[in-house]
Amino acid sequence: MLVASRGREKYIISGIYQCANDMGANIRMSREGYDQIGEETANMWCMHYFPQDVSKQSFIVQMLENNYGGDVYLHENSWPGLYGILSAM
Repeated sequence: MLVASRGREKYIISGIYQCANDMGANIRMSREGYDQIGEETANMWCMHYFPQDVSKQSFIVQMLENNYGGDVYLHENSWPGLYGILSAM
């Protein structure tokens, strides 16, 4: 049983992944699944991008900030586990 702001619903969990940075055991659900129990907000989704040409990172961040506001964060540490987690999701 999962609970969120709009109610509760039974789901079948088909997989659990363990995050390497102490976030614990995690599940992933689709937007459609979440929409049954929760309310999507404009700032709840975190997007990750991997530029092919890393020399353009500063330029890309500046253009995103100019167009969409200052809510852009560039992860400089390039933790290798991030790609595995994102691709599994």
